[in-house]
Amino acid sequence: MKKASEFVFVFGIFLMFFLLGCTTKVEQECQRYTNEQKIDCIRYYAILKQTPELCYQISDLNVRKECMQKATEPKEAKKLEVQLEFSKRMEQKQNEQKAEPSSFEYLVKQCMEKELKTKDNCLFDIAKAKEEMKLCDEIVSEEIHRRCIVSIASTAKTPKVCQELKLEADRQLCLFYTS
Repeated sequence: MKKASEFVFVFGIFLMFFLLGCTTKVEQECQRYTNEQKIDCIRYYAILKQTPELCYQISDLNVRKECMQKATEPKEAKKLEVQLEFSKRMEQKQNEQKAEPSSFEYLVKQCMEKELKTKDNCLFDIAKAKEEMKLCDEIVSEEIHRRCIVSIASTAKTPKVCQELKLEADRQLCLFYTS
């Protein structure tokens, strides 16, 4: 019996320190807000972390009562988690839409996602379509890099570009296609 009471005592002390630690973190997090925002912040964390003790920091009794009720209902925490996840996804979509559709990074990302190609293959396709030799330099794979240079050189009929190839056989083949 003595061991059980010791365990309960130690567990109680641990729980108290844990809750005080959570409270301190929440207090620090919510300190940067104005008073009205601070109340919402405390309420949010109390519900999300299911710790009604945090609600005691709210001076308005009606808001405190509502906070304590919701902080003891797991359904309310789940609602907040769903709302948080939804708002994160919406923010991510807005950031993606803000990306310049004509930007190089955006085009590569779209290619990789929609066509399920490697970054090098997407770079090759974009470089070939835009006839931009600079994009070939971004390609890591030697084989795809060579194909990129030869492809652009033969399409643009610019033999001078063939000099960028490392191997003599590749340069000769490139010159053949560009002439």
